Amino acid sequence: MSRGSRVALIVAAIVVAGVAFLLLNPGDNDTAESPTQDEATQTTQEPPAETTESTTTETTEEPSADDVGPVAITVRNGEPVGGIAKFSIKRGRPVDIRVESDVAEEVHLHGYDLTEDVSPDTPARFRFPAELEGIFELELEESQVQIATLEVRP
Repeated sequence: MSRGSRVALIVAAIVVAGVAFLLLNPGDNDTAESPTQDEATQTTQEPPAETTESTTTETTEEPSADDVGPVAITVRNGEPVGGIAKFSIKRGRPVDIRVESDVAEEVHLHGYDLTEDVSPDTPARFRFPAELEGIFELELEESQVQIATLEVRP
């Protein structure tokens, strides 16, 4: 037998032994309880509440339906920082919106007809269950500046 044939035979035997070990060892072969790479990554990510806050404050991207707040909106010089915040939520989930402003104003959530005063020293805070479906504007009432859009889906 040539040297190359012996090497090939040894490699084949090692592969067969490895496969047999994996098939005959039930404790290590149970993948249902092992976390996937996605699950392992999920356990090390920031909590959804913090993600929602930074996403909504800095951009107009829409968080997932499971992100329920708190959502932070910052108003500078009478305008929302990063543009009009847009977020979406499933009906029945809690809504938690905090508005900080360098100007004193009344903040109004249309549709729900909720109002809160905001000033440089006192943020406005809206906490309520999302019971009404639709698209609702949050605005600085006196200056009529829209600062956010809340979508409540079924």
